[in-house]
Amino acid sequence: MTSRLCVGELRHQRIGPVDHAFRYPSFAFAIDLEELPALASLAPWFGHERRALFGLSARDHFDGTGTLREQFERMAAAHGAQGPFARIVLVTNLRFLGVLFNPVSFWYGLGADGEPRCIIAEVNNTFGERHPYVLTDLERTPRGYRARAPKRFFVSPFYDVQGEYEFEFSRPDDPMAIGITVRRGGEVAFRALWTGADVPLTRAGLFATLARQPFSALVTVPRILVQAARLWIQRRLPLVPKPVPIDPATRRVAPESWTERLAARLVLGALGGIREGRL
Repeated sequence: MTSRLCVGELRHQRIGPVDHAFRYPSFAFAIDLEELPALASLAPWFGHERRALFGLSARDHFDGTGTLREQFERMAAAHGAQGPFARIVLVTNLRFLGVLFNPVSFWYGLGADGEPRCIIAEVNNTFGERHPYVLTDLERTPRGYRARAPKRFFVSPFYDVQGEYEFEFSRPDDPMAIGITVRRGGEVAFRALWTGADVPLTRAGLFATLARQPFSALVTVPRILVQAARLWIQRRLPLVPKPVPIDPATRRVAPESWTERLAARLVLGALGGIREGRL
């Protein structure tokens, strides 16, 4: 079985006009979609389209219609990605006790040779919106793959929708390392690095990960609020008005549970000075 947990840390570094950096422990799931029937044996720790401690559901991705594989293949085909895909590996956060805020998921569409034909970075913001970056022009590097895409989606109230993303990915079956760099005018403005060691996706692996990081799955929004407060209040970095989405691939995703609605209100309430353009 290739599905696994990736247990490590997330690092962010902002470069000018106010420098700022932080790191947090983090873990994610790398799910081979072909192995979902076998992973049903992990209930009630893990569940696919069923209640469980950690839950994976198609409604939490893309437009929420169809199976996970159908959604990925539909999105890839719409952007000219060449299939067929022998394997699809989804690197993502899952619902924990029914609660989810998932900043980004990465989908690897692999050919029969194990090489990615397409990688999709599926990004969510705290304004209830979702946007896919479909990466088909993948450059081989010594550690994996590199791809670039113009920024088309508003994520942070401290950055406008300007610049270019440079994504760097480890190979799908290697220990996870995913880097994101934002360049503006040729200069690096932001870096993020998500790394993790492989832990077997078993009951024992899930228990050990929860023992090591018992609250990691529940503190994403509080961590966002803490860092936003430091930038806005302590560092006096001005807020950027949220524009109306500029790309038709951006979707409005209505919060489905009271916890998701509360999280959205907390973020927007804490950043009360921001003006919001909607779809």
